Amino acid sequence: MTMYEALLYVHLLGWVFWLGTDVGVFLGAKYFERADLSPETRMTVLQLGMVLDRFPRFSMPVVWLTGVIMMNNLGYEIIPGAVATVLAVLWLVVTWVVIFQLPGSAGHKWGNIAQTLILAAIICGMGGIASYMLAAGDMPLWLAIKWFAFVLVAITVIALEKKFAPLGPLLGELAESGGNDDLNARISTILKPVYPIVLAIYAWTLLAAASGVTKITLS
Repeated sequence: MTMYEALLYVHLLGWVFWLGTDVGVFLGAKYFERADLSPETRMTVLQLGMVLDRFPRFSMPVVWLTGVIMMNNLGYEIIPGAVATVLAVLWLVVTWVVIFQLPGSAGHKWGNIAQTLILAAIICGMGGIASYMLAAGDMPLWLAIKWFAFVLVAITVIALEKKFAPLGPLLGELAESGGNDDLNARISTILKPVYPIVLAIYAWTLLAAASGVTKITLS
């Protein structure tokens, strides 16, 4: 197995863990929303979903890094491999902080800020570079589509974090009160816009994957 083939293997596994486990998170949220289930069952399903959610979070920087290095191997060295590696490691560390630091703690707060800054850098950097290089004819369409798709993923992830955040305080209420019509209605109100956002992330990741596999051209 060549280095490129090994990178491609890890890259594809990253997509598999990203999309595959995210389906479990999606279904877990649906079951958590069900008022006919006991509070204990709903909380257990949500906790399982939160564990599964770790895989897409860690997969995103892995997919990005392996994609950049493979791109360099194909002759499109836009981001130096050493720079990409440092950024990806930093991204993984920030992801670990966001996941494992207690919500409300200083570490969790700063982790969320750092995560947003990384995603903002992805949006501005990749979006700007891809737009310029595509217009100048220095980047093939298939690669530009992959970059734009990743930019859209980053935008959608920020929107998802913002929409999902208000659910946190309601979990304590559910654990204490056992649920009621008003609480269930508030939970459903928060989760309703979350589902299309998650589906949008699936769409962008599938677009990026399809572009890389088919090598889309204008001809």
